[in-house]
Amino acid sequence: MGMKPRHIAILVTLALVLSACVPGAVPLLEAPTFRLMSAGSGLVRLDPPGVGSGAAVFRFNLEVFNPNPFGLTLDGIDFDLAVNGRRAASSSFAGGLALAPRGSSPLTLEVAVPLATGLGLLGDLARLIAGEPTTYALQGVVTVDLLGVRQRLPAVTLASGTISQPLVLAAPRVSFSLEQSGLRELSLTRAVVELAFTLENPGPLGYLFRAPELTLELAGAAIGTGRAVTESVAAFSTTPVLLRLEFNPLGFGAALPARLAAGGPLNVILSGGFVLELPGVTSRVFSTQRLADGVLRR
Repeated sequence: MGMKPRHIAILVTLALVLSACVPGAVPLLEAPTFRLMSAGSGLVRLDPPGVGSGAAVFRFNLEVFNPNPFGLTLDGIDFDLAVNGRRAASSSFAGGLALAPRGSSPLTLEVAVPLATGLGLLGDLARLIAGEPTTYALQGVVTVDLLGVRQRLPAVTLASGTISQPLVLAAPRVSFSLEQSGLRELSLTRAVVELAFTLENPGPLGYLFRAPELTLELAGAAIGTGRAVTESVAAFSTTPVLLRLEFNPLGFGAALPARLAAGGPLNVILSGGFVLELPGVTSRVFSTQRLADGVLRR
């Protein structure tokens, strides 16, 4: 019986693939090529040790091109990231990315570099934050699958470049969570207010938020300074904070105790200075300012 055309095509294709593995043979299977798309690529997030993930995250948006006249599957990539010529981290991509004959497909690779591993990357990133350029290179070993036959190809450079755009510490957006706040205790000589607010970090750098003095104004009276606040705020995250303040309402005359006892809505204002700190890297001081305001309903 003659072989079906489909079976003949499979055998021919397999022969093309296997011939690339024979010493001295002309390689007929060409390795996929990679092109870095600059938009969205590079260092996308950094949390210093003790904050969030404690890692620097690099993202690489790639276009993968199949130069062969037959389709194949990108089965996997084992890759290493070097920063300023020093190996920083390794990761892998487990595939299933179909590549049409002489076609291309997008591929995004991410690698997280722990910053507490003593590789010196934190110092490199400190220089980047200061505005000095930082180089990177992504080397990978690619595995392709063609009709069930897997072949591991020689290492190639997947992406390389220089990061020159400095990263900037972004001040958090502060907002009240008024439904979680309130006057918790009230007597003639003692009042306890709990004020819930959030710190929203809109930037790519995580930090420690340190506020030695946060002042609360309640119903038009500055009732005192809350406890010192130190919170870890990861990049692109929102962190809840609860400020508890105890005071003597009689210390503000008769009007404030009466207003508190009436149980109506109260205007609240949170103000103070604060510091954003990347431990061991940099810090930024913000002078006293109004951070948030709202109406507290009992």
